[in-house]
Order: sequence, then structure tokens, then C-alpha cells
Amino acid sequence: LVDMAQAKHIACTDEEAVLDNMQSTVEQMRQAQRSLRQKLKLMDFADDVAARICRSAFDLDGDGELSFSEASKISSISNHFQGQAITSFDELQYFTSVKELHGSSFNGCTKLTTITLPSSIERIYYYAFLNCSQLTSITLPEYVITIGDQAFSGCTRLKTVRIDNPDPQSIDLKSNAFTTSVIRTATLQVPAGAKEL
Repeated sequence: LVDMAQAKHIACTDEEAVLDNMQSTVEQMRQAQRSLRQKLKLMDFADDVAARICRSAFDLDGDGELSFSEASKISSISNHFQGQAITSFDELQYFTSVKELHGSSFNGCTKLTTITLPSSIERIYYYAFLNCSQLTSITLPEYVITIGDQAFSGCTRLKTVRIDNPDPQSIDLKSNAFTTSVIRTATLQVPAGAKEL
């Protein structure tokens, strides 16, 4: 990161000093890396597994990092995350060219607790979040028009489903998109003045 900053003539002497100092704590080094990523307009992931997958699969310029610009150009995340031990992926919101979550995109991510979908999402296909048993809430962006079979089946801790579409009735919601227990216990939030479901 220091080399990248220096090559782009971005001041990084404070961060370099921390990273070069053998006395620096792990937290100080992480903070220096966060600072460098911010200066370089690179994504700093909360989850190490999500970071590894994204940098491996979506790094368009081969520098081993993922910039916000690169993320915004990705149109499909495919099944790169299926079954992976990610705990959070709020950085997905910056993948603003992704319009669809393919079947099984996050299927089996049993440790996933939080995720923020990009506002560009229109379709969430079958099994997209199947068995994401630690997921507690999901916000479905304004333009979501399809939620497929068993998309959220097995999301047994899902307590809040927020729908930002002002006309939730227009969503093609498959009858088994959510686990029955979720339908009975989760809170459904819709925009004020939204049409009835």
C-alpha cells in the first residue's frame, strides 16, 4: 500500500512510519492500512474472507486491491461467496452495477450476520440466501421486482425485512421465498404510504 501511495504521489509518511516500526501494535498497523486504503480510494473490508474473495475475483487492474471504481464496474458476483465463512458484507453496496443476485449467491453462508445490497438490485433469485441462519435483517432496495423460490429459506434468525419499493405489491414474491417461521415472527417494514401487500 505504501508503494502504491508513493507511486501516486500521495503523502503517507505517518502510515509508513507505523508500518515500519517493529514496536507498532497490530491495531496501529491495521489503522495505518485503513488510512492508506482511504487515501487511495480502496475498499477496506470489515470481513477478511469477503476481502480475500473480492480482491481475488474482482480486482480488475491486478494490484491486489479493490477500488470503489472497480467495484462499481462489476455486474455479477456469481457464486463466489456460496458456502463461504463470511460474517459481514456491507461493502456489497458499492457494487452498483450488480442488478441480480444469481441463485445460490450466498447459499450456505451460515455465519453471515449483515449485508447491504446495492441500490441497483432488481432480482434476487432462488436460494440466494438459503440457510444464512445468522442473518438478522435485510433491506430490499427500491428497485427489487423479483424474489425467487426459497431466496431466504433457512434464514431462521431473520427478524426485520425492510422493503424500500414504494409499491411492494409489484414485487414478484414467490410463495416460499421466506421460511414460514420468518413470516410469522419477522417485522416487515415498508415505506410510509406504500400500497398494501
